[in-house]
Amino acid sequence: MKNKKVAKIVVSNTNKKKTSKGDSGSNGVKIDKVLLTIHEVAEIFNLSKFTVYRMLKDGDLQATKIRGSIRVFGRSLERYISDHIIA
Repeated sequence: MKNKKVAKIVVSNTNKKKTSKGDSGSNGVKIDKVLLTIHEVAEIFNLSKFTVYRMLKDGDLQATKIRGSIRVFGRSLERYISDHIIA
């Protein structure tokens, strides 16, 4: 069985205010990969792959297709998390 590296999320509690919508650097949320598979996103959010596909369809996350494989942008995850923080 292979050991797979799963992207990790690093969150630091900096009390800086966002300067613009989608400015993920101001709240300390950082995804360590540029592109993630649907499976990796599902594991990070603890959701089903179906829910991740629905989030893509609804425009909640941004992705690209590389030779038929969908890859979600890490920055898109950072933005989604920062836009949905409950304080």
